[in-house]
Amino acid sequence: MIKITISIKGYSWSELYGFAVDSLFKVDAVASAMGISTRTLQQHSKDSFGVSPKFWLKQMRAVHMRSLLASPENLPIKEVAYLLGYRSLSNMVKDCKKWHRATPQELRLRWRGDIIE
Repeated sequence: MIKITISIKGYSWSELYGFAVDSLFKVDAVASAMGISTRTLQQHSKDSFGVSPKFWLKQMRAVHMRSLLASPENLPIKEVAYLLGYRSLSNMVKDCKKWHRATPQELRLRWRGDIIE
């Protein structure tokens, strides 16, 4: 079996995910948490992944959104938006509709298995 390791500056993908969550998915805050400049993060991201940090942070945000909405804790949607670093609930709703063609509430029901597609 072949194991592929993805990292930036020695940080594993799971460590980057932790930085992203803790930094509310903001590029400058992730760079600061890693102890590097935003420009250095951008360069290493392009070199390692071929995309900008903003791109993979959006992907991580989408993954984290799913885990929060599908969670049995049943956090209020507004709190989920806050935990994902959105400035407003309407911005999260726009992203949900753009990425999944559904509202956060519809996604919550779908991902919990309450709606069968």
